Amino acid sequence: MIRTAIIIGLVALCSTPASAASLILSPRSQTTQQTCTITLNARDLVNVKGLDIEVIFDKDVIACSSAQFIKSSLPGFSEFYRKIDNGAGFLEAVLLKQAAGGYTGGADSFLVLAFEPVSNGTARVYIRKSQWNENPLLIDDAGSSIDATVDTATVIVGDEEPPVPLITVTRLHQNYPNPFNPNTTLRFDVPAQSPVNLKIFDVNGRLIRVLIDGKEYGIGSWERKWDGKNDKGAPVQSGVYLCVYEACGRRTSAKLVILR
Repeated sequence: MIRTAIIIGLVALCSTPASAASLILSPRSQTTQQTCTITLNARDLVNVKGLDIEVIFDKDVIACSSAQFIKSSLPGFSEFYRKIDNGAGFLEAVLLKQAAGGYTGGADSFLVLAFEPVSNGTARVYIRKSQWNENPLLIDDAGSSIDATVDTATVIVGDEEPPVPLITVTRLHQNYPNPFNPNTTLRFDVPAQSPVNLKIFDVNGRLIRVLIDGKEYGIGSWERKWDGKNDKGAPVQSGVYLCVYEACGRRTSAKLVILR
């Protein structure tokens, strides 16, 4: 009860509204001539009780050979239903939390999909948000639908080069998980070759940790982890911190909440 009150109090200090849950495919692009894998990751889940995941793929280019649920990545959940239909280019996995209450947090590589090449070409793999059976993608403990953003990946079978991701804006994404303890991941977009600065400040404007200090980065999306420690290697106290990101002559920031 006390922990819940602390979380509510800390999150209330953040002016940035909570984002919708995200289901992310990784890698987003790959070129292959043999079996390849795509993992499904989750970010910003809040009180999730069930997931009804439908993945669509181009059946003329690739076929799904397996869909493996990793229980340790999504604690408390079990696989309730799974179907792979390569004739239709479709697979479905239904995951349900067995214990009381919903799950809040993130999950790395909780579903691992393996694909076999069928013919040369480019296959799009994506999560279908609007489902044919009208079941919601995510549901909470009361059975209500939870809003979520979904992802698309590309598998190129043959010798083509994967498309270069189009990054046009200097952007710092919200860290995940948030609140966190002890580690969190910061993802940032670099639209052109540029020195990058990534620094953590407390709410009084004092510099706490320098994560990146002027290192040159190329175009793309990059990640850096923060272990919740200051530049002296000591863990920082619970509270709200500010991550400031600078690249390509622009500055942006995001609020982080650490809860010990």
